[in-house]
Amino acid sequence: MQMNVNQIPEQFSYFLKHSCQCNGSESVLLAISGGIDSMVMLNLFHRQGIKIAIAHCNFSLRGRESDGDEAFVRQVARDYCTDIFVKKFDTRQYADQSKISIQMAARDLRYQWFEELLRSRGFDLIAMAHQRDDSVETFLINLSRGTGITGLTGIKAKNNKVIRPLLFLSRQEITAYAVARKIGWREDSSNETVKYLRNKIRHVFLPEINKILPGFENAVNTTMMHLQEVNDILDEATVRFANDAVTGTEQRKEINISKIINEPHSGILLYQVLQPYGFNYDTVSHLMDILNGQPGKHFFSRTHELTVDRSRLILQPMGKMDASAVEISVDTALIQYPVNLKLQFIEITGRYVLPGDKNIASFDADAIKFPMIIRRWKNGDYFYPLGMKGKKKLSDFFVDEKIALPDKKGIWILESAGNIVWVIGLRIDDRFKVTASTRRILQIVYHSGGDG
Repeated sequence: MQMNVNQIPEQFSYFLKHSCQCNGSESVLLAISGGIDSMVMLNLFHRQGIKIAIAHCNFSLRGRESDGDEAFVRQVARDYCTDIFVKKFDTRQYADQSKISIQMAARDLRYQWFEELLRSRGFDLIAMAHQRDDSVETFLINLSRGTGITGLTGIKAKNNKVIRPLLFLSRQEITAYAVARKIGWREDSSNETVKYLRNKIRHVFLPEINKILPGFENAVNTTMMHLQEVNDILDEATVRFANDAVTGTEQRKEINISKIINEPHSGILLYQVLQPYGFNYDTVSHLMDILNGQPGKHFFSRTHELTVDRSRLILQPMGKMDASAVEISVDTALIQYPVNLKLQFIEITGRYVLPGDKNIASFDADAIKFPMIIRRWKNGDYFYPLGMKGKKKLSDFFVDEKIALPDKKGIWILESAGNIVWVIGLRIDDRFKVTASTRRILQIVYHSGGDG
């Protein structure tokens, strides 16, 4: 049931105090885009009489529209007699340099600047205008990616110095409040496109599922609250497990293998310990399978290396990884960055059936020389495509495969001793294929969702 707009200021005050732990004495920096959510947040904070200032990011992604947003927010700051901080970013350049998506680039730039403002200007908190529907969308996105329990608890109302005081409101309630209070806002044209996953969920998936299951979003919110309670219990169990099994510092942690094996719920607890260092649940599942096996296996996340020793797991930061050329040693079991690859050696004892999946590559292990290299393809690269006797330039191969120009930029290759072994996810090299004389196979599984 939709909340009466007259109740919203009072509910906002309650949520701010109890869920965001903001009692009104703090100074709060408001992230204001000019959109309806942030404009309603500004109005509600202003009514509370809390000391506030505005921070606006111009990501330079929509040309005049972005500049129009900035001009609008500057005028709003004058209308509210509020201090304003504005930063203009070259988001596309940062995304290209960091080899990340535009959305991730904007997020990184935004939070880096906000943290800088908190330090330099002495604000206590930064307020973001996420609302309840955003939390539902985040739940569904995380669910689709196979997240742990934490990812299914939605967006937190308070996370360190970041608060989200509109999470008690739906998009519909926010719109009703803005209209009733005659609050102006700017429409972001990119919110309407279904190019991005979140927008597809918002504009396509949720309207359809609400027709089939009325009240679906309310049910998801209730589920998220229950999962948060479960997550609190899991956090307590994780602290107990870590205190018992984990020793060392951030530069080198050691996890006692016997403590893992003797723990009834070791898989989920080990995942909770390793997840902050970039390791996903698939990695932990594979790790659990080999704990009693041969020591020396390595697992890599984007930031850390995990080594299986005889009696312990050794976790260490890798420093900044050069994604232009990443080495894979013979002991590597799984690497998550720059692409997600799982490696396994298989001794042939009978008939071996080649998987019919282009994301699973099987090679004659004795033809492979380590360390192998993962790198981006470059002009002049060539290989011998499986089934062909002659060599072919990768650029010509991409034309034959009808691969679009933007997609070519995301293609990685696997190289052994200067020879291309696999155009990852597309075709292996004929020189490394499994034959009748092959006695040992190197099987590599590629998970496209793990790309850097």
